Amino acid sequence: MLFVKDGETYKSIAYATNHTFTTSASTVSISSKDDADVTEGGKWDNQELDMFSWSITAEHLFAFEGAGITSDDVIQHYLNGTLLDVKFGLARINLPGAPDEGWAEESVESRFITGQAYITSLDINASNDGRASMSVTLTGKGKVDFV
Repeated sequence: MLFVKDGETYKSIAYATNHTFTTSASTVSISSKDDADVTEGGKWDNQELDMFSWSITAEHLFAFEGAGITSDDVIQHYLNGTLLDVKFGLARINLPGAPDEGWAEESVESRFITGQAYITSLDINASNDGRASMSVTLTGKGKVDFV
C-alpha cells in the first residue's frame, strides 16, 4: 500500500490496484591496465557499487472523487513538481473493503519503507472495454528508510 503525506497525516491514493517498490544500484568500472587479469587477456571488468536509486509505481482506477488522495490530486502534484513524503508497506492479510475515509497507516504490516519522491511519469488509460486507469511512477530523492 502506498501513502502520501497530506497535511499532518498520510493518505492512500484512491482505488489502488497495484503498487511496486523498486530499488537498484549502479556500478562504476575501476579497471586499469595495471590490474587487468593477464591470464585472461585483460577482458574482465572490475566493478564497485556507485549509486543507489529507488522508485514506486502505482496503478489505480481513475477517479476525481474518492477517499484519500484522488486522481485530480495526483495530477496537480505532478504538474506542480511537488516533492512528496511517501510510505510504502504491505497490507495486512484479510482486510475488509476500504473504509469510507480511505485506508489508514494501521492497514499495513508493522514496517514501512519511507522517503521523499517526485512524480516523474503519469499515464492515463481510457480503454474501450473497461474503466479508465492511471499509472504513476514516483522517483525517489535521496535514501529510503525501513522503519
